[in-house]
Amino acid sequence: RIEPVTAQVQGIFDRLEQELSTYRSDSTISQLADQAGVAPIAVSDDAFRVLSLARHFGELSEGAFDVTVAPLVNLYGFGKRPTPAALPSEEVIRAQLKLVDYSRLILKDGTAFLPLKGMAVDLGGIAKGYAVDRAFDSCRNAGIQDFLIDLSGNIRVSGRPQWGEDWQIGVRDPFDRSRIIGKITLRSGMALATSGNYERFVEMGGQRYSHIIDPKTGYPVTGTAGVTVLAQDATTADGMSTPFFVVGLKGADRLRQKAPSVDI
Repeated sequence: RIEPVTAQVQGIFDRLEQELSTYRSDSTISQLADQAGVAPIAVSDDAFRVLSLARHFGELSEGAFDVTVAPLVNLYGFGKRPTPAALPSEEVIRAQLKLVDYSRLILKDGTAFLPLKGMAVDLGGIAKGYAVDRAFDSCRNAGIQDFLIDLSGNIRVSGRPQWGEDWQIGVRDPFDRSRIIGKITLRSGMALATSGNYERFVEMGGQRYSHIIDPKTGYPVTGTAGVTVLAQDATTADGMSTPFFVVGLKGADRLRQKAPSVDI
């Protein structure tokens, strides 16, 4: 009974990765970048939905989450380009910032369009959460009640584990990955996502830089080591963990007021 559902979940993950990955030259997202400034492209229902949700979180976070941040991500070597030997110049960063504006992403009648040549999207801050929710719905529809789905730290639970009352999720110490600094209890249906500077980073000039870029300044975020977000679904948890990481402690209260159903 479990094996067919497991294969179905893996199929969901594989298909969404094929459509939404920036690393695949044949993905929908790569085609969208290739046709930037040229013409809209037809996208699947899933791709349209993810792009719409990404734009929603951009508005909700007042631009702290920006799906069009890809040119900056590539600039620092987190995308397809190699890591530069030194921090890019302010002039180069300013030039790439002109290509970053989630509000310019046009979604209409099953198509997507980026109006400026050089624009591109990076769904790394939301696609895994969306995949977890699709897998969650698939398991529930198959009649499975007690399960946990974990896709690269994007977690959603249903029911309860065999060994206890509720699911217990450990949160890693961002400064020592072997250490758990706390546990979070997740009720059935709840989701959790973590953004941290310890999983992906580059080193330039002897200094470590986070893979999370502030879309407003164009520079990697500093001052935040890790953020864990709880939400009613994995897409929201994933989509909000990046903006909370970007705004840091200073902006967390304001952002929480805009998303009262989210906890950090």
